[in-house]
Amino acid sequence: MLEDIDEKYRLEKLYPSLTVLEVLDFIDFPILTVESDEGGNKYLSYLVSMSEEEELRAILQVSSDRLNDVKSGNLSIHDAFHKAESNSVFIATFNLDNGDDTAAFLVPSYYFNNLGMINPGYAVSIKVQPAVVNPHELVGFAIRKNKVVLDIYLQSRNLVQNVKPYAIFNVVTPIVNIIKTFLSIDGRNQDKYLAFSNLRAASLGVTIEVNVSRDLFLERETREISLLISLLNSSTKEDLEYVIGRTRSDSHWKSFATIVNAVIKNDATLNASYANPITGEFRSTVLGVERAAILSQILQEQFDVIEDIEIIEGSFLEIDIDAAEPSFKVWNMEDNSVVKGRINADIVEVIKGDHINIGTDIYRFDIKVVYTPQTTTKKESTKYFLLSYQTVP
Repeated sequence: MLEDIDEKYRLEKLYPSLTVLEVLDFIDFPILTVESDEGGNKYLSYLVSMSEEEELRAILQVSSDRLNDVKSGNLSIHDAFHKAESNSVFIATFNLDNGDDTAAFLVPSYYFNNLGMINPGYAVSIKVQPAVVNPHELVGFAIRKNKVVLDIYLQSRNLVQNVKPYAIFNVVTPIVNIIKTFLSIDGRNQDKYLAFSNLRAASLGVTIEVNVSRDLFLERETREISLLISLLNSSTKEDLEYVIGRTRSDSHWKSFATIVNAVIKNDATLNASYANPITGEFRSTVLGVERAAILSQILQEQFDVIEDIEIIEGSFLEIDIDAAEPSFKVWNMEDNSVVKGRINADIVEVIKGDHINIGTDIYRFDIKVVYTPQTTTKKESTKYFLLSYQTVP
């Protein structure tokens, strides 16, 4: 195949001195690798053919974004080489005994595309590498902050290129909501007791710092964050019952179900680690698709319906008292969200006789939340019922 390449493209030597960083595909020998030169530039190296003495490889310089596109499956190897960012491709043969290059060429993209070196049907399934958390580093961080910390890292192939909304709204936010439920934190003091640090992209990672009791022993944080790790580490009905027996509310089950479903739908892996600055304790767990599927089934069987009472403060945005099913819409000032649902029958007449200032006066609402987990026959749903309200002075 080399004899077909015009001699004007020949190099005296393959001038980028390359080091293998990662093997993306290996069947008896490296088929596709990521390599780096001394300047830190990245290259894809594709095995075109091999004899007993040497191998022929096509080598393409790639940007970080292009490499992420390949790893996430958004760009095929064939298209990556045929749409080279640098408009050129290296072709080289290497001695199998010592690894030295025996011939090298640098050809323009249009020329390379006519050589047919890249199999159009070649595809590689690149596994997401498991996150590695150093226990000593996380405990040391907790000690420096004097806070109980929870480090979470969500991995999925669809997060390699950028962070998707589900990672924030269906994983991070529900975890924060569980922490707030366990520690009785509301929107008015969440900034006082919670902090985020060590944000990481290329998947999504964040360290959550928790200090509610603000004393030397951090007993509440220790108990509740450890319980959260137990929840994320659960795999049986008995594991979930252990958590049930140690919590005062059922509201966290909706958040937990949201996390479980997000892991399943996005073929993701959630890594969570807990560190205590007082005891030096470190605990970690990994929630993958297989265990999430088991938990989803248990949640469906254990909780046909999850009910909870939420107390929120805000203002009425809309009231339809004359509808067949009287409805309401209120603004939740805690998280700047809108909650809407049905008005409980026993307060309909109260509302009719009351003077309510829409959008101005602040009220405290008692709202019943009915959450139905997803099953094989129906989607998950959340319904809200206004039970009572009173003016906040």
